Amino acid sequence: TNNAWSGFTSKREGNVGRFINPSDYDSRSNMLYAAHEEGKYLSVRNVGTSNSTTVKAIEEMEGVISAVSVSPNEPNRVFFATSRGELLKVDDIHSNFLTTVTIIDNGLPFGYISSITMEIGNDNHINISYSNYGLESIWETQNGGNNWTNVEGDLPDIPVRWIEFNPNDNNSAVAATELGVWTTNDLNGANTIWN
Repeated sequence: TNNAWSGFTSKREGNVGRFINPSDYDSRSNMLYAAHEEGKYLSVRNVGTSNSTTVKAIEEMEGVISAVSVSPNEPNRVFFATSRGELLKVDDIHSNFLTTVTIIDNGLPFGYISSITMEIGNDNHINISYSNYGLESIWETQNGGNNWTNVEGDLPDIPVRWIEFNPNDNNSAVAATELGVWTTNDLNGANTIWN
């Protein structure tokens, strides 16, 4: 209903956030997380009832959020990315004082991160996408961001808007791009073949 989103939409006034604002919903806690102004995120608690909104700063964050992904594995964990290529893991996000922020963009290029996806059952296995031209668009880590591997393979130089793991096979993925949907059955670094 319109009432369910009233707290969220009111925060979009005054050019706060993005035109199509990155957000993700945590069904376990009935919380919505979204981009706000530089270095901050918006949370909406009790979506559909009280819609209690809070804006919080993340000291380690530079830029405006470009992607948000609630962990499907670990309660109270949210991943945020920015248009400056920064990738953050925030634990204990519901806490007012004990939030733990880990920067996990070690070795990633500078660019607009458009999506973050974790393997079901394993938050250390992450795929991200970039929506820039002239930049390797899909990256994978299997160790929580300590090392990243370019898995763009033979994909043309096109913006990638979203990447998802196949829920039945964590070595295959689907990518939504400027030129349609592409799939791979083998995320294999530079040798990845997309169809």
